[in-house]
Amino acid sequence: MNTTKFLGWATIGAAALLIASPFIVDEVRTATQSAKVVLADTPVPSDSEDPEVAKAAIYALANSLEEGEIDLLVPIVNEAKHEEVRKAALYAIGNVGGASAAEFLKETAISHRETETAKAALYALSNTIEDNDVGPLVEVLQKSDVLEVRKAALYQIGNEDSEEAVATLAEIAREGEPELRKAAVYALGNSDLESAREVLINLVGGLD
Repeated sequence: MNTTKFLGWATIGAAALLIASPFIVDEVRTATQSAKVVLADTPVPSDSEDPEVAKAAIYALANSLEEGEIDLLVPIVNEAKHEEVRKAALYAIGNVGGASAAEFLKETAISHRETETAKAALYALSNTIEDNDVGPLVEVLQKSDVLEVRKAALYQIGNEDSEEAVATLAEIAREGEPELRKAAVYALGNSDLESAREVLINLVGGLD
């Protein structure tokens, strides 16, 4: 083979790809937008009789969404027959992220009628938290009427290594309801901060 001729054709091919690539990217973007329009007019994946198929459809759909585009997933949380499908939609919303996702997940954790679905919303909410901002979790803790959800909120707060998290847990551990106090103590044990250890030592000393 003539090496010079081969390199020449390779150079031409590479140049052609560089020229064509913007058009290829535009085609992909257009196809993605068209898919979203079609999906918006079709039944939600929760209609499947097989929960595993529905869950796979939810995760695949979430991969094409950007922040703020959770409208296709919200109906699944409200309408799906299977609890695990509702949970999958909540986790997908948490992975999409953004302010609208965080707000929806927070309100679902506070007010959803089913405890397990509310807890799933809480866990998904934790995925949207940035810079250890425990404010949304504290709001769930304060506003939920369900003990199990409030305990789950304490555990999630304990996973955030911030002084605000420690202060919140310390307050509940000292003055909260008995069941919540115990959960707050366990949550403090998950923290790597020295201040959390100090709270636990003081709590033990207070029993003497």
